[in-house]
Amino acid sequence: MAKTEIILSAEQLRKLQLEQLELLKEVDRICRKNNIPYYITGGTMLGAVRHKGFIPWDDDIDVSMLRKDYHRFCVACGKDLDTNRFFLQTWDTDKHYRYQYGRLRRNNTLYIRSGHEDAKHHNGINIDLFPVDNVPDNRILCRIYKTGCEVFRKTLYSPVGAVRTTAPVPKLMYRFLSSFDGEKVKVWFKNWIKFFGKFPSSRVDAVGFAYRLSTADKEKLGKENYYEMYHGMKRELVTELTEYSFEGLKFYGVKDYDYYLRTLYGDYMTPPPADKRTGEHKAVAIKFSDEGENKNE
Repeated sequence: MAKTEIILSAEQLRKLQLEQLELLKEVDRICRKNNIPYYITGGTMLGAVRHKGFIPWDDDIDVSMLRKDYHRFCVACGKDLDTNRFFLQTWDTDKHYRYQYGRLRRNNTLYIRSGHEDAKHHNGINIDLFPVDNVPDNRILCRIYKTGCEVFRKTLYSPVGAVRTTAPVPKLMYRFLSSFDGEKVKVWFKNWIKFFGKFPSSRVDAVGFAYRLSTADKEKLGKENYYEMYHGMKRELVTELTEYSFEGLKFYGVKDYDYYLRTLYGDYMTPPPADKRTGEHKAVAIKFSDEGENKNE
C-alpha cells in the first residue's frame, strides 16, 4: 500500500546531506588508500563548481568509476570498508537488490523512496555508485546497445514500476516484465555489457543508469550536447581528474568541468526558477543515524 510522501524540512534535508557526506568520505578514503580513480558526477559535480558543496535543495550524491575501477572498489570494500557504519549494496551483497549500479548505505538509518515500500533490500540512507562502461563508436551498434540496456533496466525495475505506474499500458508492460527471473536478467545484462564492450570505443557511459532527455532538454542542450549525452562522454574526459572543494573537503571530479556541465545542463551557472528548486527523490520514511538502531535488512 502506498504511503504519504514526506516533505523534508530544511533541517531534515541538511541532516540527509550530512549523512550522505559521510558516505562520500568513506568512498574517498577507500579509493585513496587503494589508488582507485573515482569522480563525483551530475548534481554533485554541479554543486562543487557552483556552490562549493551541495546544491542547497539537492538530496543525493552521485559517484562514478570506470567498470574496472568499480570492480576494484568492490573488492577493496571487502577488506577496508567500515562495516559497522556502512554497507556496500550490489547484486552480490544483497539478493533483493535489482539496480544495475551500486550503492553505499549508512547502517542504522532508513530512507524508503516512494514506490519502494515493499522492497526487501537494505534501505539505509545511500549514495549512488555508477560503473561506467564502453560505448561502441559505431552508431548502429550504439543504438542497439543502448536499447538493450534500457530493456534490461526496465525489466529489473518492473516490480517497482508495476506498483508505482498508474497508466494502464505501462503498468501492463511492467507486470509482464516482472514475470522474468530477476537473477537470469542480471546475468543477461552482464553478458550484454561484456559483449558490446569488445567493440572499438572512444566513449563511455553509465549504461546501467537511465538518463532520459525530454524534448525541452534537447532544445536547451542543442544537437551537439544531445549527441554527447546519448553516445557517451569522450573517454579522456573521465580519465583526467582533479580535486574540487565540496563542503570544505576535497573530492575528485573531471578536470574539464565546463565541458562536462555544459553537456549535462547547458547554462549550468544559472540556478533554475525558485519553483524548480526541489530534490529529485520522494521518500515515504526516513530515519537518521542519531535516532536509534535500525538494521535495515
